[in-house]
Amino acid sequence: MNISGPMFFLLVIITLTTILHWYVFQAVKTITYTFGSDWWRNVLQWSYWIVALGISAYLVIKTYQLMGKGEFASSAQSVSNVMLTLIVTQLVCVVFLLGEDIFRNFQAFGTFVFNGFRDFSFPSRTTWVSGLALFAATLPLFSFVYGIKYGKYNFQVHREVLYFEDLPDAFDGFTITQISDIHSGSLKDKNAVAKGVEKVLEQGSDLFVFTGDLVNHRADEIDPLKPIFSQIKAPYGQFSILGNHDYGDYVSWPSKEAKAENFQMLKEKHGDLGFRLLLDEHVVIEKDGEKLILAGVENWGIGFKEKGDLQKALSGTNPNDFKILLSHDPHIGMRRSKTVRILSI
Repeated sequence: MNISGPMFFLLVIITLTTILHWYVFQAVKTITYTFGSDWWRNVLQWSYWIVALGISAYLVIKTYQLMGKGEFASSAQSVSNVMLTLIVTQLVCVVFLLGEDIFRNFQAFGTFVFNGFRDFSFPSRTTWVSGLALFAATLPLFSFVYGIKYGKYNFQVHREVLYFEDLPDAFDGFTITQISDIHSGSLKDKNAVAKGVEKVLEQGSDLFVFTGDLVNHRADEIDPLKPIFSQIKAPYGQFSILGNHDYGDYVSWPSKEAKAENFQMLKEKHGDLGFRLLLDEHVVIEKDGEKLILAGVENWGIGFKEKGDLQKALSGTNPNDFKILLSHDPHIGMRRSKTVRILSI
């Protein structure tokens, strides 16, 4: 295994986080200098470095472990969450401090030009700017923490009314509920997921569609949630397609056969949920003697697996048929056909 790439990446992480830690510490140091007690000042400053370096060590160790496994394991999501939260939070603080440093340098330059070295001293940091920088940094910090912990369960219903001149009359008012990107391996709170499914059922839609990424990596991730998602029923059926995560491309497998077995199992899981999985194929939805075409393609996305075959999915259809395309990435419809309605995320 070539370790030069991973080692370079780790070096970048260490360097970047160390610089950001040092810069943010300038605000901490400025604030704590206003404390009258040296003991409290030392406690807070040392506490800052213990926490900061502890987080950096966690990132380095976990990143090294993940690279050693050679796969994008589920724990990688936690690492990326911590890394993104840390860097964004620090950068917000640094923006304020950097702005003040630029002003301080201009101020120092002006003093030197007019007074030379006589009574020259570099302007100190102001307490209020340091305090504002640290306060501003708490906003993304708590936002990220809330989003990671609770935001993924904040299910919302978005209603859209679409109008088409060529829509068959029988389908006027026809309703479709779409959900996407379950990433079931990331959903641990079954009660919260059940409430999300309740929102789906409350819509009472004529048709239900799921547009890909049932799991993060492995087919069995959906197993604990199967009793919940299998409750979804619609009068005209439940249909689904695959997303880029469903192929197991981000996990190291012991063999090609193991990967293929997982993929086959994943497809069967759709059936277990009561979903008709559309693999570059279409079905005819009939109502009151009229019809529309519901087509579904395998994953196709810029920078991802481009497996979907739109022509195959539409094979045997009439150019004048009203068509709805299910695609994990909408670009396939925009690039390859102007005659399809796209439902995708």
